[in-house]
Amino acid sequence: MSANLPADFAPPAVAAARFFERLSQETELNWTFLSPPPGIGPGERTGVFRVGRDELLARPYGPPAISYDDYAIAIVDELENPTLVRQRFTVGY
Repeated sequence: MSANLPADFAPPAVAAARFFERLSQETELNWTFLSPPPGIGPGERTGVFRVGRDELLARPYGPPAISYDDYAIAIVDELENPTLVRQRFTVGY
C-alpha cells in the first residue's frame, strides 16, 4: 500500500485489491471493475470526466478526483454501453 494512503483507508483498499485480483482470473463471468480516484467526494455533477484504465488520472492541480455524482454517471454509462468488459477502469477530472 502507498505511504500516502490514510491508515483507515488501508483495509478497504487491500480488500478491493484482493477482490480485483481474484476477479481478473474469472473466466466465466463478464465483469467490470471501477476503481475510484483518491479524491472521490461531494461536489458538482458535471457529466464531464476522463476515463482511464490502470493509471491514475493526474490533474495539473491537486490529486486525482471526481464527485460522487459524476462517479455514479460513469457507472451508469458503462452499464448502458459496456465497453470495458473484463477490465478495470477509473474516472476523474
